[in-house]
Amino acid sequence: MGVGRSLIIFQILIYFVVVSDCKLNEFYRWKQMSFEKLETDIDDKESITFPSDLDLIGTTDSNEPTVTPNAEFIAYNNVPMSVAHYKGKVIITVPRRAPGIPSTLNYVNADLPEGSSPSLRPYPNFEMNELQPLQLADHTRIVSVYRTRVDDCGRLWFVCTGALEYNETIQIQRPSLWIIDMNTEKVVQRYEIPESIIEPGRGIISLNVDVDMKSCDNAYAYISDFLTQSLLVYSLKENHMWKFNHKYLQYDLELTKYSLDGFKYQWFDGVFSVALGNRQKDGYRTAYFHPMASTSEFAVNTKVLQNEKLSKRSDHGDDFKKIGERGNLSQSALHDFHQRSGIIFFSQIARNAVSCWNSQKPCTPENNVIVDQNDVTMNYPVDLNIDKEDNLWVLTNTLPRFIYGKLDKNEYNFRIWRTNVYEAIRGTECDQKQGHGYGLGNIGNIWNGHENRYGEESSDSSSSRSFRQYTNSIENFIPYNNVPMGVTHFKGKFIVTIPRRKPGIKSTLNYVSSKFSKGSSPNLRSFPDLETNQLHSELKPDTNKIVSVYRTRMDDCDRMWFVDTGSLQYNGTIQVQRASIWIMNMTTEQVIRRFEIPEHIVKSGQGLISLKKLGERGENSQSAMHDFDLDTGVIIFSQIGKNGLSCWNTATPLTPDNTALIIQNNESMLYPADVNIDNDGNLWVLTNKLPRFVYGKLKNTEYNFRIWNAKVRDVIKGTVCDTDRNQ
Repeated sequence: MGVGRSLIIFQILIYFVVVSDCKLNEFYRWKQMSFEKLETDIDDKESITFPSDLDLIGTTDSNEPTVTPNAEFIAYNNVPMSVAHYKGKVIITVPRRAPGIPSTLNYVNADLPEGSSPSLRPYPNFEMNELQPLQLADHTRIVSVYRTRVDDCGRLWFVCTGALEYNETIQIQRPSLWIIDMNTEKVVQRYEIPESIIEPGRGIISLNVDVDMKSCDNAYAYISDFLTQSLLVYSLKENHMWKFNHKYLQYDLELTKYSLDGFKYQWFDGVFSVALGNRQKDGYRTAYFHPMASTSEFAVNTKVLQNEKLSKRSDHGDDFKKIGERGNLSQSALHDFHQRSGIIFFSQIARNAVSCWNSQKPCTPENNVIVDQNDVTMNYPVDLNIDKEDNLWVLTNTLPRFIYGKLDKNEYNFRIWRTNVYEAIRGTECDQKQGHGYGLGNIGNIWNGHENRYGEESSDSSSSRSFRQYTNSIENFIPYNNVPMGVTHFKGKFIVTIPRRKPGIKSTLNYVSSKFSKGSSPNLRSFPDLETNQLHSELKPDTNKIVSVYRTRMDDCDRMWFVDTGSLQYNGTIQVQRASIWIMNMTTEQVIRRFEIPEHIVKSGQGLISLKKLGERGENSQSAMHDFDLDTGVIIFSQIGKNGLSCWNTATPLTPDNTALIIQNNESMLYPADVNIDNDGNLWVLTNKLPRFVYGKLKNTEYNFRIWNAKVRDVIKGTVCDTDRNQ
């Protein structure tokens, strides 16, 4: 009885399943916006300070003192309008639609706990965002910004309207297009929009950028002007702008009336957003666009937009096309195109929702579906875009209530939402798995290793070298003893675990980049860092240290879960500290929670309530790990008795006839120690020749450890597990 309990407990410690359900996740939220200290020391997190009243007072020709309308900080008037993410910075704009706004272009760091209300910091600095006391034109200053976009070359693009939209609009200076290098925070370009193109600037509220990373100087911006109902095109290479007019850029009068949040109002908003499709062989793309007061979606090829001569035509023929209808109450502010999947996401302002459309299907109401919706927390999704890491970002700001009613300062009025694109569409009509795949590939090893190595290792060829001097020899690096046990994949990172079953293991939790070519043997890097993985020389307990990890799993909210056994399993087990469950945010690489498993839980096994036998897999079918594919309903097993993988379609009874050996190799696949399936339907397998390591001897001249991957649908094709076989 005691042996059985020990085996069950050991299984709990080395493997577990994480279940969660997330669509759009609340990232940050505010009741009212706040700013950090705006003087020179931006890292000093004091409350906001402003120049003295004397500094704000100037004189006019009549020698009467005048005070800038921004002399006081009025928190209530600071309503965020846009969000964009780049390398840990979240750019947030606050257009100057009312007095008391210290900075229009701002940022916060992305590594704070979810649900935080971080204070804004001016971007790139306060001086560029500060208004001239006498409201004088100054081309070095940013007056008012609605929305920004980051291009593939790491540059932030935005239009400064040049206007203060108070009770009466004050046009301080000409509207201008700005480009800032996000890596150096230096202004790359400022282009003042000519009066011949546009007179007022307050209708320019969004833009998108078309650029190929191979030629960053040859970029185009497509800028929506809802007020004049025109589409502006800017060429960075030519430093020149032109304008298109077309009836499809105009609002639909019947769709200008809204009833939201208890308010009825009418907005005459023309073209509001441009989303760019995938680049075609000729280098051009489809530009999807729509007016906000419309439920239709339109498109034009960028080959047309980039030709200034074509903008002067009185008749554009069939170049501008209506591609479909999104459905009733589907008026949308912003939308964006996900390059890898072909999915377009829309901010649905009339429904307080976010929707999606798979652009490979007809644009019909049936194919435009709600991803997430909430009349309270998602009130007025004013901005939406997708970053380079496949994350969907949404900003909601209760704008109608601010304009026509009154915000409750005790409630959260502004929110930033973030979620992975594939999680957002999972199970919807937009899910590409329902219509097409990403391109299936044969299973093959993508990482081999004679012995595990680390990125910091020197070229010394000795079999045991010390990275730090410890009185205990445990931290001496012994390559032979480093046997990988688990693998998971997350956004370009392979997490590889090496449990401390022998001395000489430098780090138990590690990663390698997926950018290496297949068949490579990349060095491991400690995750999240070496310090967290290093043991104390005297082996004292430390809740900040990870002792030994067997396997990890990713949940649907971009978090990694694992159990630290707390023990060194050498010839005799050394229990350094209690076993613990860890949860880490993979985006910020910060520990969210560490739960120390109580002694009475592990000893009694009271968490094991009931087990049910489903059937038999067949002779010699012992399995270490298995995982369930949500798309096909198939379970993949690691067959340690056959050095292979098998499958079972859970829609059929579990019998030997309904399971199939899908791949097997007694040498290259010797001992499949870990199996898991990621959110994209990719199967990941780690083989490590463990029996040979335990009972024999590994050969340093052979590949002993491998990571394999394939699409689940590909490996089950033609077998009894194939869900499409009888369709």
